[in-house]
Amino acid sequence: MKRGVIFNSYTADERHAGFAIGSGAEQIVLALTWVFLLIVVVTAKMLGAPVAPSGGIGLAFAVLSTLGLWSLEGKDVRASLAAMWLVGQAVAFTTAFAGHAWQVDTHMLFFALLAATGGLGSVPAIFATVVVIFEAMGLIVAIKARQTLLDAQVNAPGALKTAMT
Repeated sequence: MKRGVIFNSYTADERHAGFAIGSGAEQIVLALTWVFLLIVVVTAKMLGAPVAPSGGIGLAFAVLSTLGLWSLEGKDVRASLAAMWLVGQAVAFTTAFAGHAWQVDTHMLFFALLAATGGLGSVPAIFATVVVIFEAMGLIVAIKARQTLLDAQVNAPGALKTAMT
C-alpha cells in the first residue's frame, strides 16, 4: 500500500480480468452473510417472534453484501463493506430475540463477527472493529451508571434529589 493511501485499488490487470465476487476471504464473508440470514429466520421462527423484521434486516444485509462485492472496485472498500454487512447480521439476530431474556447476550455475536472480519486484512475494517469495541464499552458504562442512579432512587428516593442539589 502506498504511503498516505487508505484504500487499495485494483491494478489494470486485475480490472481487465473482470470482477469476481470478491477474493477468497471476501467470498467466505459473503457466504457467512447468507448463512446468517438462514440462522436469523430459523431463530425467529423457533422463538415465536415475527420473522419479517429480523428476516428483512438480514435479507437487506445479504443483498447489499452481494451487490457491493460484485460491483465495487476498491479492494479495501469491498472488504470494509463486506465486514460491515456481516456484522449487520448480528443486528438481525438480536432483533429476532426482541423481548427474550437472552437478547442482551446476543450482543456477543457482534464481537465474534468483528473478530472474524479481521481475517480480511483491511485496515479500515480493523479500525471499524476498534470503534465498535469502544462504543460498546461506552454503552456498558452508561448502562451501569443509569442502573446505579435508578437503584439509588429506589432505595433512598430523597437522598438522590438531595445529592443532586
